[in-house]
Amino acid sequence: MKPELYRVRLSEAHSQETPCFNAKLMYDGVIYDVSNDGTGGANRYHPHLSGVQIKRIDQWAASTQPSIPFGETTLPMDFETWTFCKAFGDELCVS
Repeated sequence: MKPELYRVRLSEAHSQETPCFNAKLMYDGVIYDVSNDGTGGANRYHPHLSGVQIKRIDQWAASTQPSIPFGETTLPMDFETWTFCKAFGDELCVS
């Protein structure tokens, strides 16, 4: 099932090393709260996503979403990066 991110609330004032945000994630019929406090850590999900679920979404993102230009190379899309791209606008994730 394709993940969907919605109700994104950004907080530029609280962003330090990475973007600070709260959002809702729909995946496999379950709604998750997703957030990042903007201090360089990973996203948090409640209820907790299992490693198997994250791997499935990583595989979905890598096979359906474009890679991201980074200097002279490109980075493959993964779940964490997809979340940031959707939260802050896809234009941030394309050249």
